[in-house]
Order: sequence, then C-alpha cells, then structure tokens
Amino acid sequence: MSGHMRFQWVFPVVVLGMLAMAALPASACIPGAPKVEFEAQALSCGTAFLEPYNLSLTTEDELFPQTIAFKDKLYVIWQKEDFVETDAVKYHVTMKSFDGSGWTDPLYISSPDMTTPIRSELNLNPRLGASEDTLFIVWTSNEPNWTSGMDDDVVFRFTEDGDSWSEPIEVTGHYNNGLDKLPRVVPFKDKVWFVWETNDPLDSDGADMDIVMRSWDGRELGHVVEVTPPGDAYNDHYVDVAADDENMYFIWMKKNYTSGANIHDIWARVFNGSGFATPPMKISSDATDDNAHPSVAEADGRGYFLWESYDTGKTGDETSVVLRGWTVEEGMGRPTIVSSLTSNGKDTRPTGLWWKDQLYVAWTSTDQGKTFGSDADLLFRVGKLDGDGYVRFDDFIEVSDSMDDFSDRFPSLVVYDDVVNVVWAIDSNYTHLLLPENLVNITIFRSPDVVIQSIDIPFEKSLGLVYTLGTAFPIATIPTTGRVSVTDLLNEPLEGLRVGLQVRKTDESPETSRLWLLEGRGDGIYSLDELVFDKDGTYDIRIMVNNVEAGSFLVDTIPPPPSFMDRFPVTTIFFVVLGVVSGFLLFRMMGRDDVVDELRPVPLGRPSPEETL
Repeated sequence: MSGHMRFQWVFPVVVLGMLAMAALPASACIPGAPKVEFEAQALSCGTAFLEPYNLSLTTEDELFPQTIAFKDKLYVIWQKEDFVETDAVKYHVTMKSFDGSGWTDPLYISSPDMTTPIRSELNLNPRLGASEDTLFIVWTSNEPNWTSGMDDDVVFRFTEDGDSWSEPIEVTGHYNNGLDKLPRVVPFKDKVWFVWETNDPLDSDGADMDIVMRSWDGRELGHVVEVTPPGDAYNDHYVDVAADDENMYFIWMKKNYTSGANIHDIWARVFNGSGFATPPMKISSDATDDNAHPSVAEADGRGYFLWESYDTGKTGDETSVVLRGWTVEEGMGRPTIVSSLTSNGKDTRPTGLWWKDQLYVAWTSTDQGKTFGSDADLLFRVGKLDGDGYVRFDDFIEVSDSMDDFSDRFPSLVVYDDVVNVVWAIDSNYTHLLLPENLVNITIFRSPDVVIQSIDIPFEKSLGLVYTLGTAFPIATIPTTGRVSVTDLLNEPLEGLRVGLQVRKTDESPETSRLWLLEGRGDGIYSLDELVFDKDGTYDIRIMVNNVEAGSFLVDTIPPPPSFMDRFPVTTIFFVVLGVVSGFLLFRMMGRDDVVDELRPVPLGRPSPEETL
C-alpha cells in the first residue's frame, strides 16, 4: 500500500478518535490517580487508657476521686491537699476533663480564681452529677466567702458548657449551725437533688446525724426533706444515691448501739419523685458484725445496693462485698457475695455501674488468693442477670499491678465513648523527689495520686483500622480497589477475621446497602480487587469486622465517562460518518485520471502475455 493510501485511511480514524476523546471528562484522562487512606480507627483520638494514666503526679495527697461523662467529655474530680509547713493541712476541690484527645490543666473549683489553688478553708469530698444539659459539683466547705458561720456547709457550682461556671451556691440554709457533710448530687426528673448528712436540729430530727435531701429547680432551693426514719437517735452516715427515669435510690449506714460501739447496719430507701416508694429498709444481716462503705447503682428500673460487711462467716476473712437488688415488682432480693467466697483478706470500697445489661462491680482487696502482697489491689467483676433475676458474675479481674507495694483505694466507674473506665487513688511513693529531712518518716510516706485505666474496651473499639481506596475519586460503575489494614491497640496485625465493607449511597435507604467481603492477604491486610459504586454521589462505608461495625467514613464518586452514543446521537453519528466517507471519496476523485482509473474494475478474461511473465 502506498504512503498516500495509508494516510487516506488514517485520517478518518484520527477524526473519530478525537471525537471519542472529547467525550471523556478531564479526570478520566489522568492516569495513576493517587491512593487515599481513610483513618477509620475507632480509637484514633485515644479514648481508651490501656495503662494507668496519672492525672496528678505530685507529692501532695490526691484523694476521693469521682468521674462522670458529660457532653462528649470525661470529668474527674478529687480532693487535693494544700500543705504548708507553718499551717494546718487544708484541701482544694480539683478537676480535670478529657475531650478525647487530651486532658486539660487542673481547675480548682473551690478557689475564687479556678485556675489557681488559692489558699482557703476546708473544701472536702467533692461529687459530680449531670443532667443532659448541666454539670453539677457539690462539696463540703467552711469557706466564709460563700458559707455561713464556722461550721461545715454544703455548696455547689454548675456549668452548661464545661467552661463557664456559676459562683458557689450554698445548699444548706444560712440559719444552719450544724455539721453538714459528705454531699451527693443527682438530677432526677425535672429537678436536681442534693443529699447529705446533718445534725442541724432545724433540718433533721434530734441532735444525731441524719440523711436529708433538698431540691433545686434552677432558680430556687426547695424544702429540706429527711430521708432517714424520724424519731430515732442513731447516727446515719455515708449516704450514696443514684437515679434512673423512675426512681431515686438511697443507701447509708446507721449506727447500731445495741450490737456494739463500732457496729453499723446498712439501710436503703426508694423515692419516686412525688413521695417515698418504700419505708427505710434495713438490708444488712442481723449479725453483730460491722457494715460499711455503702454505694448504689441504678439499672433501668432496678437498684443495686453494695456494701462491705464484716459478717463473712469465714475464719480469717476480714470483710466481703455484698450485693442486693431491688425492683418495684419484686422488692429487695437476696444477698449475693461479690468478692471471693474463699477470701482471706479485706474487700472494701465497692462501687457499681450498669452498662449494656451488665453490672460492673469494682473494689479494693487484700485477698491474697486474688491479689499479691499485703497492699490493697483493685479488682472488678462483670455480672449478668439470670433467668430468676439474680446477677451471675464472671471471673475476677485485677486492674492494678499485683507486684507493687502501693495500695489502691477509692474506685469510681464511668463509661466514656462506650469504654468502661475506672478511676482510683494509688499510694504512689515519690519520696525520691523529696529530701529526707523534709519527711517525718520516710519509710511510711505515701503521696496518693489519681489515675485512670480502661477495663472493658468493646471489640470494635479495640481495633486499629486504615482503609485504602484505589483512587482519590472513584468513577461510578468503573471498578476500583479497597484494602483494610486491621491491627490491635498495640499495633499488632490481626488475622482470621471476617472483614467486609457495608456500602450505601447516603440518599438511599439502609435496605439498599451492599456488603462486600474482603479476602485476607496476610499480615492483617484484607483487600478487594473490584469495588464498584453503582452511581455517582456520596457513599457511606462501614467497616464490618466479625459482623460488628468497627469504623465508618464517606467517599465521593464522580460520574462515569459519557459513552460515545450519549455524546453523539444516532442522527449526528450518521451525518458525521456520511460526511467523512463523502469527503474521502471526493478526495480520491479529485485532480488525477490515474486515481480515477484505479477505481475501475479489471476486465475478466485471459491474462495478457505481459502479466504471465
């Protein structure tokens, strides 16, 4: 074929190719679009504490911590020592908060300037409570700037955003000259309730210590109501309170002088908002052994009462942790021993938390069958209701380090970002930071610190996930690739999982979602060679690991390239082709006769002599 013949056939092909290229979007003409990695790690902001995290690394006493979650933040409050060599020991109310990425500097709630621990009078035993829109802190104080008289009174502060705080407000009346201490605060129905113990004769019956409560509606304080039985002369101490949507549960310890000088019974009562649903109920045994450190957890219509009892019935065992549950229908259930039935130590300071139909109970123990050494260590158990409505507990789990010689005390449980955490005080020994001459007795000096550690991290939040998309902007209907890297929180790859991508267009119903299963490639990598987004738009992708959602993100796709038929209708294509062919024929017929002769057919017949040579 001659050169001009090749050119004549190439010309229309080039024209058609240019027309097809013009139909493609610009992005489709760029080869090698970059890969994009989506961090779908549930704990990418560090909302779990794999090891004890120290909130108060100082040489001062940090005691009685409590914790609560409020508006996407975690709050921890405690009593901080303010020690001056020439003065008596006094305390500040100290607080830190965590937003998922880091902890704030401490706030000193009991100081006029909350950023500085200004020297003041006693400020003790702070406690937190939260409604949906307000966080409350209540504590005992004899600070003359906001209390009346020299006696201990109950005061509180509140915030709606965690940043701007009210001035301290006194809960106890200005007429009050008695001792008011160990307060609690709990929002219940349309009010906030403060509960404390007092011996003021104007607020309670007699001169003994009684448990009272008072409501606050956001503007005014209500009347003081006595919780404990009227007319008795026995001291009531250490109240704890919790509330669900229907009831408020009280537990406290009452002095029992008939059984001995240092013997207490455990009592409970239930309040439904309009009145008491039960009379005061003695819930400990009739034995002559002591009971102490009561606490209560609410569980959606059920109250769980916990305490420490010396009535163990076992030789060599000092105390046990006892549990009883209460419901409106069934009343008070039978006692359950939460600590070890073969314990040979002291189990004390129990605290409970109801979460996802499970009861978490934490306490400190010197039981050497479960811990090591003579120091107190931190244990917890998780229980579930059986068919008869009683809690059946799993095995014992130790949180603290059995091999240290530091005692662990005052646990408080909290759920933050679906992770169960425990906050407690540990008697860390930082004597190496001080000179021996500054210590009274270096061998027994301890400086308690407040620490936090996660004790139950859901499976889906114990994974590190990175999803890699094959192209920065996938083209709808054109396959791309997908890959998920799965590790644990220690960054170790996880094998043998069932990993899939639940893909749904955001403007379509959940029923339209499609699950793409990925194939394990080893080293924690799961991939899919062809992942197709059917249409252009925004897609919601859920990473499913063992049928549990472990992460999610959004992906935007671009429209697919228009087909040649979409860009050029049939009639247009017909006339374009007709024009190209006509132009080609005219080009062949113009200018030279030999070109025209080439189009004539060769006559049939015998070949000429010249053609046979």
